[in-house]
Amino acid sequence: VELHLADTLTCLGYCHDSKLSEYDKSLKAYRESLSLYIRHVGRFHRMVSNTLHNMGNIHAELKQWSEASSCYRQSLAILKRKEEQERSTWLQSKRNETGDI
Repeated sequence: VELHLADTLTCLGYCHDSKLSEYDKSLKAYRESLSLYIRHVGRFHRMVSNTLHNMGNIHAELKQWSEASSCYRQSLAILKRKEEQERSTWLQSKRNETGDI
């Protein structure tokens, strides 16, 4: 139920941002969804990265460059970590296929 709530808050954040230009309400919704995502899927999940990216966009729109940069850096760190995990998993599966364990 809480993951569905997080998804809905993300949609609400998008509406407040892109459609209504209500940035404070948008950030509030994104912060709530971020907290729920972290609690239920972990700190290094793509949904956390996406939410941080969305928050960075709002801060950039508000010319809050330091906050935007922080959100983008956190999002990027998660994506790089996920990419490395996927590469490691792929390499391990290839080793298993060829018997190179």
